Amino acid sequence: MSLDIQRIVPIKKARLAGEIIGQLQKMILSGELAAGHKLPPERELAQAFDVNRATIREALKKLETLDLIEIRHGDGVYARNYLHSTNLDLLRAMLEQGGDFKRDVVRSLFDLRRMIVPEMAALVARTRSSADVKALRGVVLDDTGMTLLEKDLAVHRVIAAASGNLPYLVLLNFLQDATHNILEDFFEGEAIKAKIEKLHKDLYDAIKWRRPQVARQVMLDALTSSAKRTLELLAKPQAKKG
Repeated sequence: MSLDIQRIVPIKKARLAGEIIGQLQKMILSGELAAGHKLPPERELAQAFDVNRATIREALKKLETLDLIEIRHGDGVYARNYLHSTNLDLLRAMLEQGGDFKRDVVRSLFDLRRMIVPEMAALVARTRSSADVKALRGVVLDDTGMTLLEKDLAVHRVIAAASGNLPYLVLLNFLQDATHNILEDFFEGEAIKAKIEKLHKDLYDAIKWRRPQVARQVMLDALTSSAKRTLELLAKPQAKKG
């Protein structure tokens, strides 16, 4: 499907490039602008968005870094198949979309975490050092002054570091940063606080006493509960709009 120039909404002067990126990004990710199709020339885009061509070029350059478009000098700009992208920042862009698309991406991220994170917890329970146990104890049992979300993220980082798997640690850091705002609502309320604190303590005990099967199950239970509640919270605003 090619881009219908009439679908573009003229934008306000503030955050010009960001607004353009948002509109075109949504069209590409939704399939409205299909892979391989050519975008209108810069001049037409500038007229449609009511901006100058320099702003259009700025927006297109950012979309190119996200692997959403291909700029062919002397030919034009084409939508790319983002499913072939190797750019992790594209995940962040996907999370900026709303509605069902965002929930599907979040659901997929939780599925990915459930495949990997419990196994890392089991690995650390088998191989942990005394320093690893001390570091985990410092987060789980000591009064650190952290919020519940901060403490949960720290628990995951300690386990990732103890695993010795550098690619996993880097991926975890990225995912934590990208999903931080989404997870905030999940960690609100006294009932959730008590549940998470118990899971942290159970996880600490399993790792301390080298019980990999228990560590795996505790982490799997925690991620399953987090996924269920977070997806329910994401669905609520959509239900109100309907």
